[in-house]
Amino acid sequence: MRVACEGDNVGAAITLNGQFKGECPVDITVLEGRIQLRAVKQVDDSRERTFEQGFSVVGGTGKRIDVVLGPVQLTADAQQREAQRAKEAQQRKADALAAAIKAAEGGDASAMYALGRRFELGHGLPIDYAQAAAWYGKAADAGDGRAASQLGYMYLAGSGVRSDKPTALTYIKKAADLNDPRGLGLWALNGYPMRGNDFAPEAISLYQRGAEGGDPQSQHFMYVIGSAAGQSAKSQEWARRSREGYRRQAEDGDFIAMFGFADTYRYFEYDNDNARYVKLTRDAISAAEKAAAAGNSWAALKVALAHYDLFHADSGGNKDAEKAAAREWLKKAADLGEPQGKWGLANMTFD
Repeated sequence: MRVACEGDNVGAAITLNGQFKGECPVDITVLEGRIQLRAVKQVDDSRERTFEQGFSVVGGTGKRIDVVLGPVQLTADAQQREAQRAKEAQQRKADALAAAIKAAEGGDASAMYALGRRFELGHGLPIDYAQAAAWYGKAADAGDGRAASQLGYMYLAGSGVRSDKPTALTYIKKAADLNDPRGLGLWALNGYPMRGNDFAPEAISLYQRGAEGGDPQSQHFMYVIGSAAGQSAKSQEWARRSREGYRRQAEDGDFIAMFGFADTYRYFEYDNDNARYVKLTRDAISAAEKAAAAGNSWAALKVALAHYDLFHADSGGNKDAEKAAAREWLKKAADLGEPQGKWGLANMTFD
């Protein structure tokens, strides 16, 4: 039997029924019966290329096998090592989750906030907004400003919980009093609304503090305030910091932060990038769809609004498909109890 090969297939180790017979190309005498041929060429210590073929040999019949090696893959030993590493990583995650739950149940405010975040984003646990809100509430009562601002936002937007503005403002004010950067920005936005096109002095002060503390939304507003005042260099620095802040938050899979990150490539006039905006918006849509599947009506509305924006933007997509998706998600938002979903179905135009 002739085992033939050409090009980079030359030199592959040939085995018949597990017995080494030489390197390809090679002529081999074989007996009648069932044969399993395997060719292997090592790429490095953990990767190889292989070829396998089974056939039957009948007496007096010559045969030729042309070896064409497949794509690079892990060796069996490397696959076992990878499987073991994955198993150990999974165990570490399980241990970390158990420790986080134990610390939260023990009354640690930071751990209670972190557990709420896990429930909200589905990190190691199924998304459960009721549990997220409960743990955020406990953490806020224990003095965690991050939890207070997160819970305040959930009630303000109706993100996974029933919309309740008075309760939202109570938690947002608590977060601001605790000097949480996001809470400061949310309190500036909701406690001191704009007067026409003018920001209230109190709001500017709060945005400044929130921005300096690292809140990307506050940094965005400082960009707007600086641009209106003609402070180009300062406003651009705030824009840069806002984009970086949203980027870090987006890495957690937070669909709100992901939409915020995408918007920085649309609204920052000094450095917009439509292609980047479209790509990041589609990533955010995928994350928001998961949240909507868990019953988050605000996420469904955000998906609808994103498709509406992509319909009007130069997204490179099918405008009819974007229009249909926007209407579909407005209906889903409405079915989940989001009032703006019903309003959008009645009033949004696609001219």
